[in-house]
Amino acid sequence: MDRQGVIDFNTKQLPHYVFQSDRERELVFPFRTVYDGNIKPSAETDGGKFWSIPEIEVSLGKGIFTPNFESEYSRVLKAGHN
Repeated sequence: MDRQGVIDFNTKQLPHYVFQSDRERELVFPFRTVYDGNIKPSAETDGGKFWSIPEIEVSLGKGIFTPNFESEYSRVLKAGHN
């Protein structure tokens, strides 16, 4: 069997929070991990891509990502420094 995705990793649970916008409200339970292995996207992510931190940083605030992603990205970075 050809395994895909991220395997054999440890996570750190970050503080949960409520994300709310004009369109939705959701309870978010984020996790953080560092992974240095090979990543193969699955068929479920067809058409998607993995972004490096610098690629994300220059794209924030330009309407490329959802408001939810930008909010969570900021929270994950702050939590990662604690």
